[in-house]
Amino acid sequence: MEMARHVETIGEAQIAASDAKNLPELAAHIPGLNVYHLGAGNPALAQIQMRGYGENGFGRVLMAVDGEYLNSFDMYAPNYARIPLGGVRRIEVLYGPQTVLFGDSASAGMINVITDPGDYSEKTYGEVRGGSWGTVGVAAGTRGGLEEDGISYYADMGYDRSDGYRDNSGYDIWNAQGGLRKNFANGSFLRVSTFFNDSRYDLPGPLTYWDYKNDPTKSVYRDAAHLTSYGVNFSGRGVINDENTLDFIFTFSQRRSVYSNDDAYDGYTYQRDYESDLWNYRFAPQYTCTADLLGFKNEFLLGGELKYNLLHGDSHDRYPEMGIDSRENYDTDRLTAGTFAHEEFWILDPLSV
Repeated sequence: MEMARHVETIGEAQIAASDAKNLPELAAHIPGLNVYHLGAGNPALAQIQMRGYGENGFGRVLMAVDGEYLNSFDMYAPNYARIPLGGVRRIEVLYGPQTVLFGDSASAGMINVITDPGDYSEKTYGEVRGGSWGTVGVAAGTRGGLEEDGISYYADMGYDRSDGYRDNSGYDIWNAQGGLRKNFANGSFLRVSTFFNDSRYDLPGPLTYWDYKNDPTKSVYRDAAHLTSYGVNFSGRGVINDENTLDFIFTFSQRRSVYSNDDAYDGYTYQRDYESDLWNYRFAPQYTCTADLLGFKNEFLLGGELKYNLLHGDSHDRYPEMGIDSRENYDTDRLTAGTFAHEEFWILDPLSV
């Protein structure tokens, strides 16, 4: 009710009642979100868009998990497969531009996923599911804590695989994540979390309209992808007094991508292998002051962000019949920094500037 714009909030009970197996399936039922499935039921190939943006609209929706940004420097769609729904406590969907407070990739909106339990309540779950075309899924997790010591924890793991409806459209995905949080008596806390994801899947390619109508299981290409990513997230809050706090987030992640193509057309064969490594670093501190100003309620935020991204890629292209064999490699990096200040002053209880 304190937000200046509409925010959709989905809690644990709603997630469980949805019977969704992954985040894209859940997002399809959230107003204002459009989900595009480039690989049928493969969550690693889904794209979540909003507000009518086109082909790369996913790049305008900031995807955050406990302060870590999943949007990629090389414009690859976020891997939603690495978010186990059983371990999610709350999802917040912010509609419209959020770039002032959250930086780039948020011009259409933001999806904020919270897995940190936030309390010491205990929960252990397990799930097994199956379906046609060799679809199998397993998920398990636990959370809890020692309230007298101010320590809470969580851990989740999952495995999903499918042969896919079309030829060469299967996937095999492993997931693991966990975290620890230490709370202090004055409201301060320190938190560390980590994740690992291994996604292997095939890429069957597009079909002509004739094939779509007459042979929809056909696969045009025999392409494959293997993505391995891991990361660690440090965050904390220091409470100076009832009116002043300091927050920080530091995240590091690394993604290894391997793609292979082996296609034939018009009597020629084409082979391509592409490998890339992407390193991401982000540090974001924020100061909050809620001290009254001239006897009126007041809130002041001052924050900043420093991000460094480094990408290395290698490609190998071959046309054996033409005698073409070429190799390329490149390195590119990006350093971005920004600051923001936000001041809200309440003239009356229902009126602020």
